[in-house]
Amino acid sequence: MDYKLAKELKDAGFPQTSGDLLTHVNDEGVIDEVCMRPTLSELIEACGDKISLFGDKGSWSATGNNPQRGYGGGQSPDEAVARLWLALQKMKRG
Repeated sequence: MDYKLAKELKDAGFPQTSGDLLTHVNDEGVIDEVCMRPTLSELIEACGDKISLFGDKGSWSATGNNPQRGYGGGQSPDEAVARLWLALQKMKRG
């Protein structure tokens, strides 16, 4: 997962309590933003207990099997589930 996706999660309200620290450095070389990169297990837990994850070698997809079905895709399992979580948040907001 890259900084951009981690920032999207942060901006959408994903908890910033654990995971790897990712930073953004501005043109002057100063860190101007910090985000946490959650683990795959944290992402799955946040999506609910009913998701499906499929993929292999650079092409992954995650779908929600809850009352709100969502979809996320990515080059890794964590990217796919992160995008699923973002899609579920958009559905909740309408």
